[in-house]
Amino acid sequence: MKKQPLPNLHDATVEEFAFVHHAARLIISVSRYAIDKQPTMRFQLIFSGIINGEEVALFDQRIRSVLQKEKRSKLEYRIDDLSYSTSLPDEEAISFALGIDHLGCLLIICRKLSIHES
Repeated sequence: MKKQPLPNLHDATVEEFAFVHHAARLIISVSRYAIDKQPTMRFQLIFSGIINGEEVALFDQRIRSVLQKEKRSKLEYRIDDLSYSTSLPDEEAISFALGIDHLGCLLIICRKLSIHES
């Protein structure tokens, strides 16, 4: 499967992390900020056909716990890394390693990644 180039999201802020279990879809909204704290770029990453749903659901629960504990509506943790991973269960899948500060790394195995920039 041909890999598309990934945007450099190092230090981008995670605004939303939403796993829709029944649709096997993960939606992550991130913003990159300039020095004056104004958003310069926004990205929405949509991972479709999630294969390792239980692992992603557990990560989603951890994030929801942080939001509840810290009484936040947005996570606002920074991305350490988003890169392709070599862990593949089959030839039709693609996998990514997503590192988020304070939460560790999540392996995402899916069928498709769509990236929308605004």
